[in-house]
Amino acid sequence: LGAKDVVVLRDNGSEERMAITRLAVGDRFIVRPGETVATDGVVESGSSAVDTSMLTGEPVPVDVAPGDAVTGATVNVSGRLIVRESSSRNGNGH
Repeated sequence: LGAKDVVVLRDNGSEERMAITRLAVGDRFIVRPGETVATDGVVESGSSAVDTSMLTGEPVPVDVAPGDAVTGATVNVSGRLIVRESSSRNGNGH
């Protein structure tokens, strides 16, 4: 199951929790340990292991770092990640 809300990191450094439906392409969002990755994106900051077993069947979490792609509905296992949204879930960029 995917995330229903997401914490967006604003340019001024503030954090805003919002419904995932309000997330736009290019928004940066925070994924803390134990949280589900809200949507597809690219890691901008932080490093962690991400549990991709629901997609791949592989039981060992995958290490991710800046520049790596992450997939929505996977689970962040250890570190704090800042991810830039890269999908167009509704086909219109929102």
